[in-house]
Amino acid sequence: MSTIKPIIINYEASNINSYIIEISYDTIRFYTNHGIMIKNEEVYEIESPYKYKDLFDEKGLPRISHTQNGDYLYLFHPKYPIKTIYRRDSDWYIENFDIKAGPWGAVNTSSVRLLYNVEEDMTTQITSAGADGWANEGMVGKYIRLTLENTAIQGWTSNKSYNNGEYVFSDGKYYKTESGGTSGSIKPVHTYGARSDGGVNWVYKHSGYGIALITRYISDSTVEATFIGEFPEELDTESTQYWELSVFGGDCVYPTSGVFHLGRLAIIADTNNIPTVYLSCSDDYNNFADKTYGDVLDTNAITIPLYSNEYATSSFLVSSS
Repeated sequence: MSTIKPIIINYEASNINSYIIEISYDTIRFYTNHGIMIKNEEVYEIESPYKYKDLFDEKGLPRISHTQNGDYLYLFHPKYPIKTIYRRDSDWYIENFDIKAGPWGAVNTSSVRLLYNVEEDMTTQITSAGADGWANEGMVGKYIRLTLENTAIQGWTSNKSYNNGEYVFSDGKYYKTESGGTSGSIKPVHTYGARSDGGVNWVYKHSGYGIALITRYISDSTVEATFIGEFPEELDTESTQYWELSVFGGDCVYPTSGVFHLGRLAIIADTNNIPTVYLSCSDDYNNFADKTYGDVLDTNAITIPLYSNEYATSSFLVSSS
């Protein structure tokens, strides 16, 4: 047994047993029924992702906070991605909690314009158009969102003649004709496949923006990325100044605390030295999308900066529900 001080967390199991979880710098161990968990006549343990110097602050207080939802225990530390510990039968696992589709930082205000290229090996590169210096290695692991601007695509109109392969803009979304004809009176609003407006079949293409996960740094002007869902094909020839990076991933300050509140996961982090609360989409805890197919819905994620006249840092969250 290690003599180095560990962090101790209570875990309420779904059956009659409860557990004590001991997190050290190299191992995580489990206690139940007044004793340490044994499996195959050996102390059962899993590997800890935390360094010893990161377990406690200078006052000796734990730097890891936690909350539990069902069988999942969520661990928060400002230097580490959110972790989940969970139990399956007699085994325990610890994994990164994947925050997807946001939350997003500020929209780009520089002159850097971006577009994408699909390489011969079918990898995708996002690169600047005529300006270097926007990319860095710390972006790997972040999401990036590119939004079309100054598009020449016209809005859908009823009772109008359209050519085969023609694009229109409707209800914040982009559609392409399957064949030519005269449009009907049913406005296209669907978000997948093809639907008829009463005269023309329209194929949903995208919602004016695309999201990609940055997977590799290539140069200060180019990164490699993986598309997440539909991506506007126009952005392979038409650059955009309207782009933004996710708050978390890569080099960032991760959440210091989290809690479940009214069907959402609420987390708090010091973003640009401002304590900020991020609430997930309703009943979709790892989804932090601020809009759905271009529409801002009541169920979408919410961002709340906590401004103050005095310097403040995030500490913990408590749900009052």
